[in-house]
Amino acid sequence: MVDKKAELAASQIKTATTSANKTERDANAADLAALVKASGSSQVLVSYTILDKLKKAAEDKKNLVAKEGAHACYAALAVALTGAPLVGEPALLRALPVVLAEQGDKSAPVKAAADAAAKALIAYVEFLANNHMTIAQPYLCKYLPAIFNACGDKKSSKDLKAVCAAASKNICKHLSLNGLRDIVQTLINAQDSFQSKTGTRLAALSAIATFSETAPEQLGFALTQIVPEISKSVVDTDPEVCKVGEAALTAACDVIGNRDLEHMTGPIVRSVTHPDE
Repeated sequence: MVDKKAELAASQIKTATTSANKTERDANAADLAALVKASGSSQVLVSYTILDKLKKAAEDKKNLVAKEGAHACYAALAVALTGAPLVGEPALLRALPVVLAEQGDKSAPVKAAADAAAKALIAYVEFLANNHMTIAQPYLCKYLPAIFNACGDKKSSKDLKAVCAAASKNICKHLSLNGLRDIVQTLINAQDSFQSKTGTRLAALSAIATFSETAPEQLGFALTQIVPEISKSVVDTDPEVCKVGEAALTAACDVIGNRDLEHMTGPIVRSVTHPDE
């Protein structure tokens, strides 16, 4: 039996990614988002192959209309689902790596559409972190590396970098008490001075500092993994990395919980950052 809604979704995507009329493309993107929201579950994004179709269009290097239309659909979907009830996997997150990878397109309209889509998706990420972390946590952790990378990607707009940095910190803030262990390696990888850009490293360092308040005991268990990486940042040639790294190292040391050493945290960190003193 043919699913009429699936057929309608396919028709809306086709028009949104092929019409020469931008107004018509945007209208169909909005209609597609309304259809998905009305279904009551983002799983139709998968069962109706909506994400597959949009991904193909977004990555079509020879068709600028398709790319722009796909990003308009992503943005509309993100706006529609932000604030909606969550049932099962937040499947729209699968679009995040696709959209972030398409930043910096040479076509101004496509670049603008991709930037708008990315910001809308990050707003959706924030919504999930604030309201549905119990369900969304494993999915947000899965895509956290992509968000960190966007913080330092030269193709990302300044505004996009800022919202990605805020979102990464907010995800860490709302993780369950045992969530830190699921992203320790992600935090370490994001601080790799050889592979990660400055914005990525800064976002990861800021995220680490949040755990001193939200999950101090778990941060304490992870110190042997995290502190060596932070220590590299506090002596970095970039002053901003040093500053944020020092704050992260101080926050990490504060969770040790040894009253005999608490008053020494500042001087110890200072000795690492300023060995000449």
